[in-house]
Amino acid sequence: AHRNYEDALSQGHQAYLLEEDDYSRDVFSCNVGNLQPGSKVAVTLRYVQELPLETDGALRYVLPAILNPRYKLSERSEDSCLNIKTPIVPLEDLPYTLSMVATITSQHGIERVQSNCSLSPIQFLADDKTSAQVSLAEGHKFDRDVELLIYYNEVHSPSVAVEMGMPDTKP
Repeated sequence: AHRNYEDALSQGHQAYLLEEDDYSRDVFSCNVGNLQPGSKVAVTLRYVQELPLETDGALRYVLPAILNPRYKLSERSEDSCLNIKTPIVPLEDLPYTLSMVATITSQHGIERVQSNCSLSPIQFLADDKTSAQVSLAEGHKFDRDVELLIYYNEVHSPSVAVEMGMPDTKP
């Protein structure tokens, strides 16, 4: 992958390389190369995770703005992306913004979504309010962790989720 990335760059092509950190299995770095001055790049990340339940019944999602203080490496690791020093830049001079759309689904109706950041109004995607979307307000500078608290209706009532098998696949 490294050779392909370097070859593409040397030939003047746009390229990217996503790598898992050798010392921390849940941290990735993405190198984006051969962008023309003033050009823009969009990186789309998609993942699914179970969210922890807070004492008030909310599910809590956090997108950390800074990884380094959360991770202390146990061994010497000069090659780790966690050793990169982040420059301190005044908020008004940050050269980037973050846009994020969260799609929330559950068998329970979604009551509300709160955040420590400005959000667009919640948009329900289903009449029974089991699916919704919220997004960060335009121009978010990502100067702090993005935290979403998701409140469901009847979150403590018993329920069962059944996933249908695929009859044409091998066991």
